[in-house]
Amino acid sequence: MTKVRVSDVSMPAFPIDGIVLVGVCAAGKTTVSRLLKARGIPAAVVAQEHSAVPGLYRRHGHRRVVLLCADWETVHRRRHLSWNPDFYQTEWQRLAQARQEAGLIVHTDALDAVAVTDLVAHWWFQLASQEATTKDRHSTLRRLPHDHGTD
Repeated sequence: MTKVRVSDVSMPAFPIDGIVLVGVCAAGKTTVSRLLKARGIPAAVVAQEHSAVPGLYRRHGHRRVVLLCADWETVHRRRHLSWNPDFYQTEWQRLAQARQEAGLIVHTDALDAVAVTDLVAHWWFQLASQEATTKDRHSTLRRLPHDHGTD
């Protein structure tokens, strides 16, 4: 049996604008966005963690929200940031609304950027397939003749 990596699968077009990545600093948003775009998946990064506007990520249109998480130790190790754990908690609190709306949450602490990208791309492909199937089903139902009980 041949295994196909998610990155090797062509994805059907589907009627949403793409993905918006949110998360704390150093969770991998920028890197994963770049890798997703290289695979043809429309992705945007929103620095929601720095904004007091709870729905800032919504300004990117009808995009599916993906939350990338990393704990304080991981963030500090990846970026050597000068801020303290209290600021990390502030960032986490600013992501409350995005967390509620996230269609996918990925904990990136133990994953490299390619593994995170593979997970997000796989999720995206499943959504695209479901959306395409639903769209085809609705189109088929509109074309079916209606039986008005004339036996």
